[in-house]
Amino acid sequence: MFKAVSVALMLMVPCSSVALALSSSSASWICTAAEEMRAEGAFVTPFEMGTALALAAFDGENCDIAIVEVGMGGRKDPTNIVHPILCAITAIGLDHMAYLGNTLEAIAGEKAGIIKDNTPVVCHPAKEGVRRVFAEAAEKHHAPLRQLSDDTILYAACDAHGATVSYRPVSYTHLRAHETSAHL
Repeated sequence: MFKAVSVALMLMVPCSSVALALSSSSASWICTAAEEMRAEGAFVTPFEMGTALALAAFDGENCDIAIVEVGMGGRKDPTNIVHPILCAITAIGLDHMAYLGNTLEAIAGEKAGIIKDNTPVVCHPAKEGVRRVFAEAAEKHHAPLRQLSDDTILYAACDAHGATVSYRPVSYTHLRAHETSAHL
């Protein structure tokens, strides 16, 4: 028997779109905090503001599951305040080299910053050097790791309407997340 689950999804969307989903008091509190930080000389990025607004919206909706997309990196990403039940790392490429590093391994090191203590992690197929970076980070955090291989992906396509990926069935029993660990 299936249980109805409330799911919220945070992707990179304009802050104004997220703010519309919030009560005015929540959005006002977050905007006031950002203004105070700016007055103290701190710079709040649009992604940081969007993350705060989205997490406040999730909190107000009492969702059972929130799927939160990190920004360009992982180690310094504002979404690191979330304590996930599962981390997923997608394909590593040479985008954002000015911020994340000049090699795939350096970029993987930044992306591995989302790996949390004792939290399962699944990684997209990658070259051996990148796989090694993820394995070392997972070991450091005692995080169960599942690195997918190229033969795991049956079909992948992307267009203006989104992405579609089909995977070969894989057993993830060793990656079981504990429901009690799911919290923001």
